[in-house]
Amino acid sequence: MRQPITRQQIEELQKQNNSVKLIDIRPTTEYEKMHVPGSLNMPADTITENITKLDTNDTIVCICTKGLERSQNAADAISAMGFANVFYLEEGAVGWLAE
Repeated sequence: MRQPITRQQIEELQKQNNSVKLIDIRPTTEYEKMHVPGSLNMPADTITENITKLDTNDTIVCICTKGLERSQNAADAISAMGFANVFYLEEGAVGWLAE
């Protein structure tokens, strides 16, 4: 089930040495214009074929532009594939980069 997560919560998890994967689910053209540093571009329509790049023990954060429908739907899809720690970034890439 999708859950929101903030930049501060992500940074805290990273400080605790948790494996946090930041997955930008937008098309590559959008990702190239702006993205969260350290994020991996995995467009939503390629998640099924690229899911093996992720470990079920990872904390996965799906990112879109504003943290709305696209990242939430991607988080739902990844959760349905058996991943337990799946979130979407509140306020998306725009919110992260504005801080």
